[in-house]
Formats: sequence, C-alpha cells, structure tokens
Amino acid sequence: MTLEFSHSEDLVPLSELTEQQRQALLNIVHRVRASLSIKDILETTAVEIRQMLSVDRVGIFQFHRHTGYRIGEFVAESVAQKFPSAIATPVKDNCFGENYAKGYQHGRIQAVSDIYNANLSQCHIDVLAQFKVRANLIVPLRVKGNLWGLFCVHQCRSAREWQTQEIEFIRHLGHHLDIALQQAEILEHTLQQSERLRLLTQERDRFFSLSPNLFCVMDFDGTFLRVNPAWHDILGYVQDELVGSNFWSFVHPDDEALTEAALSKLQSNDNQNASFNLEHRFRCGDGTHKYLSWSGTGITSERRIYGIARDITQRKQLEFTLAQRSLDLEQALTKLQQTQSHLVQSAKMSSLGELVAGVAHEINNPVNFIYGNISHINDYTKTLVGILEAYQQVYPEPPTEIVELCEEEDLEFLLEDLPAVVNSIQIGANRIKDIVLSLKNFSRLDEADFKIADVHEGIDNTILILQNRIKAKSDQSEIKVQKRYGDLPKIECYPGQLNQVFMNILSNAIDAIADSKKSQNGVITISTATIPNDQKVIITIRDNGYGMDEETCSRIFDPFFTTKEVGEGTGLGMSISYQIITERHHGSLTCKSQLGVGTEFEILLPSNQASP
Repeated sequence: MTLEFSHSEDLVPLSELTEQQRQALLNIVHRVRASLSIKDILETTAVEIRQMLSVDRVGIFQFHRHTGYRIGEFVAESVAQKFPSAIATPVKDNCFGENYAKGYQHGRIQAVSDIYNANLSQCHIDVLAQFKVRANLIVPLRVKGNLWGLFCVHQCRSAREWQTQEIEFIRHLGHHLDIALQQAEILEHTLQQSERLRLLTQERDRFFSLSPNLFCVMDFDGTFLRVNPAWHDILGYVQDELVGSNFWSFVHPDDEALTEAALSKLQSNDNQNASFNLEHRFRCGDGTHKYLSWSGTGITSERRIYGIARDITQRKQLEFTLAQRSLDLEQALTKLQQTQSHLVQSAKMSSLGELVAGVAHEINNPVNFIYGNISHINDYTKTLVGILEAYQQVYPEPPTEIVELCEEEDLEFLLEDLPAVVNSIQIGANRIKDIVLSLKNFSRLDEADFKIADVHEGIDNTILILQNRIKAKSDQSEIKVQKRYGDLPKIECYPGQLNQVFMNILSNAIDAIADSKKSQNGVITISTATIPNDQKVIITIRDNGYGMDEETCSRIFDPFFTTKEVGEGTGLGMSISYQIITERHHGSLTCKSQLGVGTEFEILLPSNQASP
C-alpha cells in the first residue's frame, strides 16, 4: 500500500503525538538551537529515531546540486548491523528526477508498506532494493522552499504498515530538520563570507601595492590621501610628493569641464555610494600629459573618493589614427550596401518579371483557345436545343424508350442548366484573362524606361496578385481592402519598379495584420489624391496591424534592418522601396506608426519626371 500526503497541509497538534514522540521532538529542537554542527544533529537524530520507531534504517539523503535531482548520497545514517550501510554510496535514479522530484519539491510525503506491491516504477524499485528496503517512509527536506534532500525511514526485514502517528511524527520531524538545515546553510554562508572578507582584505592590500594601475584615495576637495607605487612608474611621481597635493592641479585645462561633469554627482547627499567613469588628460612629472581612464566610487558618509586609473595613452593615439580610417570604411560600407541593394533589386525585378511574364504567357495560350471556342459552344448549344424542341413539336408522343430515357436523364433540367453551364465557363474564362492581363501588367518586363502609367492600375494589379493572402483562411478572416481613389492623372514612372514598392508595402501590411491580434478584422486602406500646385500625386497605404515603436519606425528604411524572425526577411524590401521612390522617381516615402494602432506609408511622386 502507498500513502501520499501534502507537506503543505497543517501539521497535527503535538498533543496528538505520543509522549515519547513529543520528547524526541523537543530533544531535536534543543539540539538545533544548541549545536552549530548539522552533521552531529543529523547523525544523532537518525540514531534516536531508529531506536524509537524500531526500524532497520534511518537515513538523511542529500541531492547533489545541479544534477536535476537524479544523483545524491546518504550523509547521515543509523542502520541495523545485518543490513548494508548506505553512507556515501552514490545513488543515481533517473526515475526520481523525471517522475518524483517535482512532487517532493512541493512537499509530497510518501509512506510505502511494501515496495513490491505499491505500483512503483521498476527503476525506483531497483534503487531501493540495493539497500534491502522493503517498506519506507519518505519526508522531503527543503531549504528556503528548494528540495535539499529526503528524510528516509526504512524497514528492511519485512513489509510494514505505517501508523498515522508515526507519519505525523515524521512530518513534524522533517519540519524541524528543515529549520536546522536552513540555519546550517546560513552559518556556512556566514563563515564563508567571513573567510572571504579576510582573504579580500589581504588581497586588497597586496593589490594596492603591487597593481600596475594607479590607485588613490582622496577627499571630496580633491586632496590626495593615499596613492600606490604605480604613480611613480607611470607618471613619474613619488608617493610623498602626491600625498597632500590636489587632484585638480594635474588635470589638463581643456578637460576640466568633462572632469567636473563626471565628479559632480559624487557631491550629492542623495547618493551615498555614487560611482564615476572618466577619461581625460593628466599631467606627468616631466610636464607632458597622458590619457588616463578612471573608475571609482565616492562614499558621501566618509567624504572619500576611491579611484583607479589606467594609462590609455597608446589606445587614444591608436583611436585618433584609426578615426579617419573608420570614417572612410563606413562611407565605403554605405556605398557597398547601396550598390548591393541595387543589384539585389535588379536581380529580383528581373527574375520576378521573367517569371510572371512566363507564367502569364503559358496560361494565355490555352485560355485563348478555350475563350475562342466558347462562342462556338454557345451557338452549337442553342442550335441543338432548337432542334430538340422542334422534334418535340413534330413528335409530341415519342416512343416509350425515348420517354424513359428523357425521364432518366432529366432532359428538362439539362435543357435549362446547359446554357447556365456555358455562361459559367464564359465568366471563368473572362476571369482568367483578367488575371493573366494583371500578371503581364504587373511584370512590365519590357518597360525599362520611364513610361506614362496609371497608378491605380498598378495598385489593382498588385492587390490581385496578393489576393490569395488577402482572402479568408481557416485561421484568419478576410482582410478588407478599402480603396479611396482620387482623380489621378497618369504619371511618368518606372511602372515595374513602382509595382514592386506597392508589393513590398502591401505584403508587410498583410504580415502585420496576420501577426497582430486584429487578424479577425484586418483592414488595409489605400488612398490617392493629387497636389495640383506641386504637380504631384500622393498615395497613402494604411493598415491596422500591431504597429511599431518610434525606434523601429525610424530604422524601417535602413538596409538589412528587419522586424521579422531570422530566415523570414532579408531587410532589403523597404530599403529598396525607399531608393526606388526617392532616387529613381525623385519622390518621398515616409512612415508613421503607433503601437497597437497600425502603420501608414505615404508616397509622394511628381507627375512629370522632367520637373521633379
């Protein structure tokens, strides 16, 4: 039989335990308070409990840290002579870590009268069997809520039915051992800190004297109180020469302002332990200056500043030498990125144009064949229907076989539905022709120069290409596209490239809506208007997706910047779109966005490229 209890349940009153059990608990509490040795407490407790309960083994099992509760060992034990000792025997139990640790972490208590009749996993039985365990009572030991180990009571010679008083007694005992373990951990931590402090004090004194860096202590007025020997090696000052002198008399005049800014916060009474970082020029013993990098802390209560400085003169000289080179490299990189973007754009446009044009051409041939024959099918159908109706008038009473055949095939329905079928074929063929035309218009493969083009036609063609992403799916409602077109003139542009801009912006809008919580009521609004005085057209594309913060919005046109997951975006789409609008069309492309509201792109294009 297996009994399980929750450690979070209230402990029974001590009055419900036997006098012997209460006395044992009082002894343990006394030892916890009086002894600083957790090992002695655990070992004495194990001996006392084994004798009182007349069991074969009482042991305290501790898990090894960072093993996921799979490995541990008994650190204290009292065991009958004829049974093997479990002390210091490593125990590896993957079953416990995977199946039981979580329960014990939350306070599970287990009482097993017979391990072979308790539905335990075989790997758990194997671990218990190596210590000859037949029945066991387990209470978790926890320190600060974390599972530290187990208090184990074993019956080895035979099975055993655990009494309620025994279980409650062990629960009380586990509670007090938790306190003892926590006190021991606090004591150990305190002793470790004390020893660490002693060693740190020794190391500090050695470090102060032997460090190659500049160490100093000064008051808030800048008077040096103590310096280490490195000041002589680096700056040429002996210690006695500096002590009593003022820090500010060594600072380069041009660096006094930045030094004052760095040290000013140390004077604030609101900041008792303020730190500072500083790089400036400091006068050497021979009158020259070196660059020093300072870091330190000001203790307001002591009116002391503890500072460390390193000589960074060579680093600064290298920085000055490399500054211009870095600027040149940055400019070269910018040009390279722009060139790469143009190359990628050209390759994408060429590949896309060829692909779209090729698909449109391949579809167009069979569609023309179908479309060209629909009118004939329609005429043939009308002729056959007319002939059949004439037969019915001439022979109103046809033979029985003909009547049965007409009824079986539902001739009346066929005559009614056949024209409708032909009409459906006509509508479908027209739809395919429209799609093919949109593909051809979108690709604009033969339009490498400026052309007079209809902006609305380009937008409509792009929407048609994206129709599959806009329409409703199993996990997304249809994204509504609202067109608010103004009366636009045809403009001079690169139609294919302009279509690519529309494609990039609309694709991103669809992604933003799909990724947001608004995918069930997504709306994309496209507005167009003219600016007569400036001879320009304005195109606004707005979505109600998740939106972007100011920092992301400010970088949206940077090359290789993307808000998508790794592998889902190149970071070139909006950068290329920006170049197409601003460089190729002498217009402007701006972005406005607000988190939780949506994003708006505004495209401003001149109507005539001759007067941008």
